[in-house]
Amino acid sequence: MKKIELTINGVKYAARFGLGFLEKVTKDEGISIQEVFTRIETNGLFFIPTLIWHSVNYGLYRDGKEPIEKTLILDWLDEVGIASNEVTKFAEELGKSIMIHVPETAPVGKPKAKK
Repeated sequence: MKKIELTINGVKYAARFGLGFLEKVTKDEGISIQEVFTRIETNGLFFIPTLIWHSVNYGLYRDGKEPIEKTLILDWLDEVGIASNEVTKFAEELGKSIMIHVPETAPVGKPKAKK
């Protein structure tokens, strides 16, 4: 189970990743895992806050604590900016956690002959 610590408004939260987090995102948002990737790519500015919210709430759930409101994340991001160190750290770990579940693909087509 991969998790990182995010400090949001001076409070430390465990932001959790992994299959449980991905299941929560897809079920709660009513989207497929492919749509998660598409939304990150095409609408990241507005979707990353949603992913942070789900990740923090999944961490709170795993720790037996009450969830936070999404507005807490949005207000925090309005203060620190989407390009803050905390958000960058989250995005990097999110990418790593997703890639561990993506199978490696072989190149398509004929290999080129060596000269």
